[in-house]
Amino acid sequence: MAQWYLITTDTVAAVEKSPRNVIMVPSGSVIDVPIALNGIQGLIEVTFHGETVLMFAEDIRDRGKPVFGASV
Repeated sequence: MAQWYLITTDTVAAVEKSPRNVIMVPSGSVIDVPIALNGIQGLIEVTFHGETVLMFAEDIRDRGKPVFGASV
């Protein structure tokens, strides 16, 4: 089940396009997470500003808060 997370601390993400680049997802950003994070580890695909990026599930759990009714 998809869920939105508000990132509370600047966090890195990798852009999937070639060549792969590392970007910063700034504090206050909302990301769309397409799967439940319970028990998930490692890199997962999320949507940030309409683009698919890779973020660590652990970073999202540690540096994000689930939000409802957010506008992405």
